[in-house]
Amino acid sequence: MAVSFSVNLNQTNTASATVPMVNGMATATNQIAIYEINAGSDASADNAVKYAIMRTSARGTQATTYTPNSVDQNITQAALSTWDLTWNINPTITASSQVLQWAQHQRGTYRWVAYDYTKMLRTQAGTGKGLALMSVVVSSAFNGVFSLEYDE
Repeated sequence: MAVSFSVNLNQTNTASATVPMVNGMATATNQIAIYEINAGSDASADNAVKYAIMRTSARGTQATTYTPNSVDQNITQAALSTWDLTWNINPTITASSQVLQWAQHQRGTYRWVAYDYTKMLRTQAGTGKGLALMSVVVSSAFNGVFSLEYDE
């Protein structure tokens, strides 16, 4: 049975093709399956941004790691996946691997939900398999507020 976890974060969305805002990595025995993404900003200026979920093939050397929270309070199992926020050596982004992309205005919110389990954004099971939230294009960097819900 899949266990659901939540990753909630604030990140400055500086545009980069090589540095993710967050990177989730599967382990040798599990995979990440994102079923919901919520995005917005707590700032009030007028800026535009384009985000993407891209595949990664190597974790890099992380400097800051986020611990996911279980969605079900009755589950005491810790997450098997890792979610990194900053790196000393960046993770490897797989070229041409966007699995989801959306444009957003800073004053607006965005919500994506997989309408069934076949449409979840998944990694492969195996070491070095991940999904990264990228800020692809930004008119002016601002604080992004994100919630990623996923099964493993």
